[in-house]
Amino acid sequence: MAAIQGAGRKIVGINITPLVDIVLVLLIITMATAELIARGGIDLSLPKTEQPHPVGARAARVELRADKTLRVDERRVSRQELRDALAGLATAHSNLAVTLAADQRCSWSEVADVLDLARGAGVRLLACEVEPK
Repeated sequence: MAAIQGAGRKIVGINITPLVDIVLVLLIITMATAELIARGGIDLSLPKTEQPHPVGARAARVELRADKTLRVDERRVSRQELRDALAGLATAHSNLAVTLAADQRCSWSEVADVLDLARGAGVRLLACEVEPK
């Protein structure tokens, strides 16, 4: 590197302070936008698929409607009745498959509660129903 003559002294190095400042600002911007992208990146709408999967021969259908009512095979039930009905079916049929048809307006926590209830009743094969596109 060539020395630059000016005002009676030689400058032998490069001042990297502005470069470090720019890199730190870019790092802060990247960190802030990464958090915003991660938070907003889970906007899912899953009720429709192009290739719906058929369910096996012995299946029970559980509905979770928008008004939070539960139904098993078109019969309205409470949470306890749902647990009892699924436990009885799971005992009678070891290969019982339960499909959950949840309204789009239901929250994920409500759907997870019903799935947890089915697991607690002994059901091992669970599926969520979707509509074809």
